[in-house]
Amino acid sequence: MTLANKLTIARLVLIPVLLGVLASSVPWSGLLAAILFVVAAVTDILDGKIARSTHTVTDFGKIFDPIADKLLVLAALLPLTAAGRVHWAVTFIILGRELAISGFRIVAAAKGIPVIAASSLGKLKTVLTDVAIVMMLLEDTLPFLRTWWISDAVMLAAVVLTVVSMMDYFVKNRVAMQ
Repeated sequence: MTLANKLTIARLVLIPVLLGVLASSVPWSGLLAAILFVVAAVTDILDGKIARSTHTVTDFGKIFDPIADKLLVLAALLPLTAAGRVHWAVTFIILGRELAISGFRIVAAAKGIPVIAASSLGKLKTVLTDVAIVMMLLEDTLPFLRTWWISDAVMLAAVVLTVVSMMDYFVKNRVAMQ
């Protein structure tokens, strides 16, 4: 098993741990959840870079890396939504985009079109979403993030970029739908 695949598996293992921390009433659980989320997000950055640089891209990585990414975001957004911190429409838009892009990639693959890579807009969307999630997880530790609506502003920017990057993706890859 490659190092990149081990990092993807590590991210998958961190997801239930993150959920457990978010469900607990342990002091500093928001800080701990933010740390776990950042560690998992860093594995997302590293696994792709390592796989490409060492020429060890695998079918496992192609399939499970995006699944792990979506599950990580879902694992953070759902508890934040249930707690009333993230509006359900935000979660719906972010996860809806991910499902739409995944479905689009499956259709393209069925037509023999190679895996459609993420654009720079998609990557920026991921960074903004991850930053917004971390900020919201840290709001109990750093209350000014909520008081000054900083994390809300970053999440709003992430949602806007979510929609824009989805439209950009579909326009740039419309040939796959013909």
